[in-house]
Amino acid sequence: MAKGFGYTSLLLPLLTAAAFSPTEVTADPTLSDPEHFRLELVADFSPLGGNLKAFGLALTSGEQGFPRGLYVTSGPAADTRSDRLVYISPESPGSPQVLLNDLVSNEILLFSQGSYPLGMLVSIPLEQRIILVSPVVPGISDGEAENSSGGLSVSTFASGFTPPFGPTGLTYGPDGMLYASDTSSDSIYRVDPNGSLALFAEIPTDELPWWCVVPNIVCTVKAIIMIASDDNEYGEGFIGANFNAFKGPATGNGSVFTVSPEGAQFELLGSGLDGIEFPAFGPGKFFGSHLFVPTIGGAGNGDGGVYVLDPSGNLTPFLTGLDAVSVAFDIENVFGGGMFVSDINDGGGAGRIWRVVEIPTLEIPTLSPIGLAIMALLLIVCFFLLRGRSALFRSRLAG
Repeated sequence: MAKGFGYTSLLLPLLTAAAFSPTEVTADPTLSDPEHFRLELVADFSPLGGNLKAFGLALTSGEQGFPRGLYVTSGPAADTRSDRLVYISPESPGSPQVLLNDLVSNEILLFSQGSYPLGMLVSIPLEQRIILVSPVVPGISDGEAENSSGGLSVSTFASGFTPPFGPTGLTYGPDGMLYASDTSSDSIYRVDPNGSLALFAEIPTDELPWWCVVPNIVCTVKAIIMIASDDNEYGEGFIGANFNAFKGPATGNGSVFTVSPEGAQFELLGSGLDGIEFPAFGPGKFFGSHLFVPTIGGAGNGDGGVYVLDPSGNLTPFLTGLDAVSVAFDIENVFGGGMFVSDINDGGGAGRIWRVVEIPTLEIPTLSPIGLAIMALLLIVCFFLLRGRSALFRSRLAG
C-alpha cells in the first residue's frame, strides 16, 4: 500500500520478441555494494500513459497457462495510475504490455497453486475483493466471468473484506492455504479454495497515535504479509509489516513483526523505516537468505529503498533513491536471474521496474595446511624430474 495516492472514490496480451537488453544505469537509484551488484532499468511505464504505477510483482516460468515473464500490478489508486495489469516479456522487457484494463485498484497478485482455481489471484482493495484471472479454454465458457475477451476470463474469487480498503497483501501460508491482509480492520483472513473467508489473526493496534480516530484517515496498514518458511532463521509463520500513513508523510513508526502459525502471537522484528511495503526473503547465494524490505520513504520523492533486515533486527541499506514497493527474485532464471524491484515513482512520474544482478567474481580456491604440503611436495618432485630430464638431454647432445 502506498501513500501519495487518493483513497477516495476510487483487463489482452500482445506478445512480441526481441533480445533482452535492459538499460544499465549509474545514477539513482544507488546500490550500496556496486562492486558485487549491477543495476539495470528493465522497463519504464511512461509510454503506457496515465502515469501508470508499478506495484506488485510476480514471476512465472509459464505455469497456470500464462506466458513466462514478469507480471506487475499498478497500485491502490482509483484512477489511471492504478487501472491496469502489466506483462513484461523476457524477450522484450523494455516494451511492457497492458494485460488487463479498467481495474479499480490492484495491489498484489499470486499465481494459484494446490487446490486453488487455475489462474492468477489479484487483490482489488477498493472493491474489497480478490479477482481470479484465468486463460480462456476454447470450448469452455465461464458463466460467472465479468470479462472474457482477449483470451482471459476475470471473475470474483473472494469478497466480503472490510471497507473502504482491503484486501491488500496475498500469500500462501505454511499450510498451503491462501492468506489475505484486510487493511481496514487490521486483520488477516484465511481464504479457502472456494473463496470463503475465515478470520485468522487480528493485529494489535494499541499503539495508534491520537489522530487515528479522525474519520477518513488511513492510519495503520499492519497486515501486509508474506510467508516465513519452516526452515529459515525467522521462524515458522508469517512476516507482517506496519505501514503508517495519514494522507501525508509516513509517521516513522513503521515496523516489521512476526506472526505465529496459529495467528495468536506477534513479536517485533525491526522498526525505524518509513513507508514499509511488501517484503520478500532472499533466495540464498549472492543475495543471501535474509529479509529484503522495500520502502517508499516519507516524502514521496525517491527517499525510499530496499533494506536487508536480519533475524536480530539489524537493518542494512541495499538499494536507495527510489520508491520501492515489491521485490521478486528470479530463481527460475526467467530473465537470467537477479532481483526485480518495482519503483512506484511516487514523486509524480510513471512507475519503473529495476533489476539487480550479481557481478561474477573469480574465486581462488583455498587449501588446508595438508593440501598445501602435498602441493609443495608435488612441485618438488616435478622440479627434480624436469631437472633430471634436462641433464639427460644435455648428455645426449654432448655424446
